Amino acid sequence: MIKKYTRRLINQKATLHDLEFVAYNDVEQLLTDVLNAAVDAGADADKLKELLDE
Repeated sequence: MIKKYTRRLINQKATLHDLEFVAYNDVEQLLTDVLNAAVDAGADADKLKELLDE
């Protein structure tokens, strides 16, 4: 699952200081593109939808 962090939480937790973060919208778009490519390559769209719903 994708975790969302606030700027405040990142600043408060030292363990998060050295990590790299990306915008949620960018990750969502990339995931959508990968899934669409999988369907175009022959993956079962219904099975992928079930997997994402879990």
